[in-house]
Amino acid sequence: MHYLKVFSLSAIAALALIAVAGVGSASAATICSIEGTGTSCGGSHGFHYSGTVHAATEAGKPAELTSGFDNVKCDSTVHMVEVNTEGTAWVDALTFSNCVDSFGHACTAKSNASSGNRWHAAAVTGTAPNGTLTVDNVNGQFTCPNPLKTSELVTCIYAAESATATVTGGAPAKVTATKVALARQAGSGPSCSATATWSGTYRVSAPSSLYLT
Repeated sequence: MHYLKVFSLSAIAALALIAVAGVGSASAATICSIEGTGTSCGGSHGFHYSGTVHAATEAGKPAELTSGFDNVKCDSTVHMVEVNTEGTAWVDALTFSNCVDSFGHACTAKSNASSGNRWHAAAVTGTAPNGTLTVDNVNGQFTCPNPLKTSELVTCIYAAESATATVTGGAPAKVTATKVALARQAGSGPSCSATATWSGTYRVSAPSSLYLT
Protein backbone atom coordinates (compact mmCIF):
# COMPACT_ATOMS: atom_id res chain seq x y z
CA MET A 1 0.00 0.00 0.00
CA HIS A 2 1.35 3.39 -0.91
CA TYR A 3 0.87 6.41 1.28
CA LEU A 4 1.45 9.94 0.25
CA LYS A 5 2.84 13.07 1.70
CA VAL A 6 1.07 16.33 1.23
CA PHE A 7 3.10 18.20 3.80
CA SER A 8 6.35 18.78 2.07
CA LEU A 9 4.65 19.73 -1.12
CA SER A 10 2.14 21.87 0.55
CA ALA A 11 4.82 23.70 2.30
CA ILE A 12 6.41 24.39 -0.98
CA ALA A 13 3.29 25.84 -2.36
CA ALA A 14 2.72 27.79 0.74
CA LEU A 15 6.13 29.22 0.64
CA ALA A 16 5.66 30.16 -2.90
CA LEU A 17 2.89 32.36 -1.73
CA ILE A 18 5.33 34.24 0.31
CA ALA A 19 7.39 35.00 -2.67
CA VAL A 20 4.80 36.92 -4.54
CA ALA A 21 6.74 39.84 -5.92
CA GLY A 22 9.74 40.58 -8.06
CA VAL A 23 11.51 42.67 -10.67
CA GLY A 24 12.72 41.67 -14.12
CA SER A 25 13.24 38.21 -15.58
CA ALA A 26 14.92 35.59 -13.41
CA SER A 27 15.71 38.17 -10.74
CA ALA A 28 15.27 38.10 -6.99
CA ALA A 29 11.71 39.13 -6.21
CA THR A 30 10.53 42.30 -4.52
CA ILE A 31 7.32 41.67 -2.62
CA CYS A 32 4.56 44.19 -3.19
CA SER A 33 1.06 44.61 -1.83
CA ILE A 34 -1.68 47.19 -1.58
CA GLU A 35 -1.12 46.77 2.16
CA GLY A 36 2.59 47.50 1.88
CA THR A 37 4.08 50.56 3.53
CA GLY A 38 7.42 50.86 1.74
CA THR A 39 8.51 52.25 -1.62
CA SER A 40 5.89 52.40 -4.37
CA CYS A 41 5.91 49.41 -6.73
CA GLY A 42 4.22 51.35 -9.51
CA GLY A 43 0.92 50.86 -11.29
CA SER A 44 -1.75 49.17 -9.20
CA HIS A 45 0.67 46.92 -7.32
CA GLY A 46 0.88 48.98 -4.16
CA PHE A 47 4.05 49.26 -2.11
CA HIS A 48 6.96 47.14 -0.93
CA TYR A 49 5.65 44.66 1.64
CA SER A 50 7.28 43.02 4.64
CA GLY A 51 5.76 41.10 7.52
CA THR A 52 3.77 37.84 7.58
CA VAL A 53 1.75 35.85 5.05
CA HIS A 54 -1.10 33.41 5.61
CA ALA A 55 -2.50 31.12 2.92
CA ALA A 56 -4.72 28.07 2.62
CA THR A 57 -6.19 25.65 0.13
CA GLU A 58 -9.66 26.63 -1.02
CA ALA A 59 -12.81 24.85 0.12
CA GLY A 60 -13.37 21.75 -1.98
CA LYS A 61 -9.89 21.95 -3.50
CA PRO A 62 -7.54 20.06 -1.13
CA ALA A 63 -3.86 19.46 -1.71
CA GLU A 64 -3.21 16.00 -3.13
CA LEU A 65 -0.32 13.58 -2.69
CA THR A 66 0.01 10.79 -5.22
CA SER A 67 2.13 7.64 -5.16
CA GLY A 68 1.45 4.74 -7.49
CA PHE A 69 -2.30 4.01 -7.36
CA ASP A 70 -2.91 5.74 -4.02
CA ASN A 71 -3.55 9.35 -3.07
CA VAL A 72 -4.26 11.39 0.04
CA LYS A 73 -6.12 14.69 0.09
CA CYS A 74 -5.95 17.30 2.88
CA ASP A 75 -7.06 20.84 3.55
CA SER A 76 -3.97 22.82 4.47
CA THR A 77 -2.83 26.18 5.81
CA VAL A 78 0.58 27.81 5.91
CA HIS A 79 2.04 30.71 7.87
CA MET A 80 5.16 32.61 6.91
CA VAL A 81 7.20 35.17 8.82
CA GLU A 82 9.95 37.67 8.06
CA VAL A 83 8.66 38.16 4.54
CA ASN A 84 10.84 40.93 3.15
CA THR A 85 11.14 43.10 0.08
CA GLU A 86 14.17 41.11 -1.12
CA GLY A 87 11.96 38.10 -1.84
CA THR A 88 12.87 35.79 1.05
CA ALA A 89 10.81 34.47 3.96
CA TRP A 90 10.49 31.65 6.46
CA VAL A 91 7.68 29.14 6.90
CA ASP A 92 7.10 28.53 10.61
CA ALA A 93 3.86 26.55 10.39
CA LEU A 94 2.23 24.18 7.92
CA THR A 95 -0.91 22.41 9.09
CA PHE A 96 -3.24 19.76 7.63
CA SER A 97 -6.81 18.77 8.39
CA ASN A 98 -9.66 16.67 7.02
CA CYS A 99 -7.25 14.21 5.41
CA VAL A 100 -8.70 11.24 3.53
CA ASP A 101 -6.98 8.55 1.47
CA SER A 102 -8.24 6.97 -1.74
CA PHE A 103 -9.92 4.19 0.28
CA GLY A 104 -12.02 6.70 2.20
CA HIS A 105 -10.04 6.28 5.43
CA ALA A 106 -9.42 9.27 7.69
CA CYS A 107 -5.71 10.10 8.04
CA THR A 108 -3.57 12.58 9.98
CA ALA A 109 -0.68 14.67 8.70
CA LYS A 110 1.89 17.10 9.99
CA SER A 111 5.05 18.87 8.89
CA ASN A 112 8.18 19.61 10.89
CA ALA A 113 7.95 23.35 10.21
CA SER A 114 7.87 25.31 13.47
CA SER A 115 9.19 28.48 15.05
CA GLY A 116 12.28 26.49 15.99
CA ASN A 117 12.63 24.73 12.62
CA ARG A 118 11.70 27.22 9.94
CA TRP A 119 11.89 26.49 6.22
CA HIS A 120 13.70 29.05 4.07
CA ALA A 121 11.96 30.31 0.92
CA ALA A 122 13.23 32.51 -1.91
CA ALA A 123 11.23 34.06 -4.75
CA VAL A 124 12.30 34.78 -8.31
CA THR A 125 10.40 37.06 -10.67
CA GLY A 126 9.22 35.76 -14.03
CA THR A 127 6.77 37.92 -15.98
CA ALA A 128 5.33 40.48 -13.59
CA PRO A 129 3.32 40.13 -11.47
CA ASN A 130 4.15 36.41 -11.41
CA GLY A 131 7.16 34.21 -10.62
CA THR A 132 8.38 31.15 -8.77
CA LEU A 133 9.22 30.29 -5.20
CA THR A 134 11.80 27.72 -4.06
CA VAL A 135 11.62 26.27 -0.55
CA ASP A 136 14.45 24.38 1.15
CA ASN A 137 14.40 21.23 3.29
CA VAL A 138 10.65 20.59 3.40
CA ASN A 139 9.62 17.55 5.43
CA GLY A 140 6.40 16.00 6.73
CA GLN A 141 4.67 12.79 7.68
CA PHE A 142 1.35 11.16 6.98
CA THR A 143 -0.40 8.42 8.96
CA CYS A 144 -3.25 6.32 7.53
CA PRO A 145 -4.89 2.97 8.34
CA ASN A 146 -3.41 -0.06 6.61
CA PRO A 147 -6.07 -0.87 3.96
CA LEU A 148 -5.48 -4.59 4.51
CA LYS A 149 -5.84 -4.31 8.28
CA THR A 150 -7.39 -1.01 9.28
CA SER A 151 -6.64 -1.53 12.97
CA GLU A 152 -2.99 -0.94 12.09
CA LEU A 153 -1.62 2.49 11.19
CA VAL A 154 1.11 3.18 8.64
CA THR A 155 3.25 6.31 8.78
CA CYS A 156 5.15 7.59 5.76
CA ILE A 157 7.72 10.39 5.88
CA TYR A 158 8.66 12.34 2.77
CA ALA A 159 10.98 15.26 2.08
CA ALA A 160 12.73 17.29 -0.59
CA GLU A 161 15.97 19.26 -0.39
CA SER A 162 14.26 21.95 -2.43
CA ALA A 163 10.96 22.35 -4.23
CA THR A 164 9.62 24.99 -6.61
CA ALA A 165 6.08 26.26 -7.12
CA THR A 166 4.61 28.92 -9.38
CA VAL A 167 3.30 32.19 -7.99
CA THR A 168 0.43 34.09 -9.58
CA GLY A 169 0.27 37.61 -8.26
CA GLY A 170 -3.11 39.15 -7.59
CA ALA A 171 -5.77 40.03 -5.07
CA PRO A 172 -5.67 37.37 -3.84
CA ALA A 173 -2.40 35.84 -4.95
CA LYS A 174 -2.12 32.10 -5.52
CA VAL A 175 0.74 29.61 -5.35
CA THR A 176 0.54 26.34 -7.27
CA ALA A 177 2.61 23.19 -6.86
CA THR A 178 2.31 20.73 -9.75
CA LYS A 179 3.56 17.17 -9.29
CA VAL A 180 6.38 18.24 -6.99
CA ALA A 181 8.74 15.29 -6.40
CA LEU A 182 9.24 13.91 -2.86
CA ALA A 183 11.42 11.08 -1.57
CA ARG A 184 10.69 8.59 1.22
CA GLN A 185 12.67 9.13 4.42
CA ALA A 186 14.01 6.87 7.16
CA GLY A 187 11.37 5.95 9.71
CA SER A 188 8.69 5.31 7.08
CA GLY A 189 6.71 2.08 7.13
CA PRO A 190 7.80 -0.70 4.73
CA SER A 191 4.67 -0.25 2.61
CA CYS A 192 5.40 3.42 1.86
CA SER A 193 6.38 4.03 -1.75
CA ALA A 194 9.91 5.27 -2.51
CA THR A 195 8.66 8.43 -4.22
CA ALA A 196 5.57 10.58 -4.34
CA THR A 197 4.33 13.74 -6.04
CA TRP A 198 2.32 16.59 -4.65
CA SER A 199 -0.07 19.04 -6.26
CA GLY A 200 -2.07 21.84 -4.70
CA THR A 201 -3.03 25.50 -4.88
CA TYR A 202 -2.84 27.89 -1.93
CA ARG A 203 -4.75 31.15 -1.83
CA VAL A 204 -3.23 34.03 0.12
CA SER A 205 -5.66 35.60 2.58
CA ALA A 206 -3.27 37.94 4.36
CA PRO A 207 -2.21 40.29 3.01
CA SER A 208 -5.17 40.62 0.67
CA SER A 209 -2.92 41.19 -2.34
CA LEU A 210 0.63 40.20 -3.35
CA TYR A 211 2.45 40.97 -6.59
CA LEU A 212 5.73 40.38 -8.41
CA THR A 213 6.55 43.71 -10.00
